Amino acid sequence: MFKNGKRLIYLLATFFISTSTFAQSVDVFGFFQSVGTSLSINQDVFSPLAMGKVSINQKSTNLYMQQANLFATSELGSGFSAFVNLEFTNNYSSNKFWGSFNLQEAYVKYQKNSALRLKVGLFLPKFNNLNEVYNRTPLLPYINRPLIYETSFWVVISPEDFLPQRGFFQVYGALRMGKARFDYSAFVGSSEDSFVANENPSSPNNPQNSSYPISGWEYSKSKTFGGRIGLRYSGLKLGVSATYDKDNLNKFNVSLDETNPVYASLGEVPRIRFGADLEYSLKGLFLNAEYESVNYNMKDGQDVLLKTLASPQIPGISNSSSIGGGLDKEFYYVTLGYNYFDNYFVYCNYGYLADDFNNLINSDNGGLKSYMIGGGYKPMDLVTLKLQYMKMKFNSDLADLDQDIYSVAVSVSF
Repeated sequence: MFKNGKRLIYLLATFFISTSTFAQSVDVFGFFQSVGTSLSINQDVFSPLAMGKVSINQKSTNLYMQQANLFATSELGSGFSAFVNLEFTNNYSSNKFWGSFNLQEAYVKYQKNSALRLKVGLFLPKFNNLNEVYNRTPLLPYINRPLIYETSFWVVISPEDFLPQRGFFQVYGALRMGKARFDYSAFVGSSEDSFVANENPSSPNNPQNSSYPISGWEYSKSKTFGGRIGLRYSGLKLGVSATYDKDNLNKFNVSLDETNPVYASLGEVPRIRFGADLEYSLKGLFLNAEYESVNYNMKDGQDVLLKTLASPQIPGISNSSSIGGGLDKEFYYVTLGYNYFDNYFVYCNYGYLADDFNNLINSDNGGLKSYMIGGGYKPMDLVTLKLQYMKMKFNSDLADLDQDIYSVAVSVSF
């Protein structure tokens, strides 16, 4: 029971002892965000026995530590520095099997000047404006983040389907031309999580060959390549991003009955992720927007097989399959807000997500929509109090969802 806890204690002790012994100086800092929520879920789910939809209503409240991060950084000399980011989520406890603990970043950075910087190790690569900082909750106005950035929604929405999650080597920098600044970056990173061997057979990220000899190693030659170019001018920041990799579709469930899964395979499918981001601020007013699309390049045989697997499983219900006839995905959000004397802020947000592989939220059914209204107050520099209301909705032949989330949070840096 305490095996994982002992490993964690040993890891933390070894890290801080070694850095204190060998580095010139080590700065340790971090943050946490504690949240209280009231959740109301109204669902209409298709029942084959009733040959129609059955209503399911659920209400709950929850008080939890949403996220806590511990950072350590050290200047190594001659332009080199090291950075480590340890992340704990959802009331993490190893002996109770709650939440998760993650070594999210550990890298060495070299800075020759502002035009040339390098990162080597494990890090969140540059892709759109929010990807590098979406896990830095004190920097964000949100409690629940825009859909593809909210990791607690991963059962329905996997961030790695839209966003590169692990970079290994990145070159980046900024070039000034008058009042304008041009940003660039290029990186290579690991393949997505489903290509990584996991010794736990019940893990949702466990590959098909769970007997792969070394847990945590990639069993595919596929890697992720990508980059971003951007422009900053006065209060305007904008950019475009792209990545190329392969999606692991060697094993997925095509059955509507979760207790009796039926697995099929399309193999490894090449995909290109494209992104665009915009940020603008003027006298306290701020506007943030992002767009992401995921486009797949299937072979003719894969395309035919997918359409066959997506055929109706319930007579008379056109979309009665757990999967759709396509793989492409799309997401965008727009946030408009106002900062008042740097102590108060308010915002509203609209988000849209469509996944043609998921018949509940595919583009033909109108996708998944989200609406957010929120605000906050900073009683001191390192403490932010937040309020947020979020609604999520989708409608399909198989199920309808109308979910309301009322949240309060305190975000503390230290």
